[in-house]
Amino acid sequence: MNINPQDLVDNMQKLTTELSKTGPTPATSSAEGVGSSSSVFMGLTMSAIVISFLFSMIGLGYFRYGKKNQSFLFMMSGILLMVFPYIVHDTIYILLTGAAICSVPFLLKRFF
Repeated sequence: MNINPQDLVDNMQKLTTELSKTGPTPATSSAEGVGSSSSVFMGLTMSAIVISFLFSMIGLGYFRYGKKNQSFLFMMSGILLMVFPYIVHDTIYILLTGAAICSVPFLLKRFF
C-alpha cells in the first residue's frame, strides 16, 4: 500500500477548509478551560469529585475500624463520610463538612 504525501496534504487542506466553514466547536469556543468551575458530572467539578472520593475512602476506613472495634461513633462517622458528598455539592463545603465529620469521633472521645 503506497501513500502519496501529496494526497495527505490535499486531504488536510480540505479538512481545514471544511472546519473553517462550520466554525469552532462548542468545546473550543467557550472561554472555560482546564480546571474551570464548569460542571463535570452530576453538577460536581473535578476537584469536588476527587475530594468526595477521598472522604468516602476515609469513611470506609472509619466504618471498618468502628465495626472491628465495636465503636458506634466511628461506624456512624464512616457512614456519614461516605454519604454526605451526595448531598453537598460545593467543593469548599465538601472540605469543611468532611473535616468536621472526620474530627468528631476524636473530639468526642477526648472531651466526653
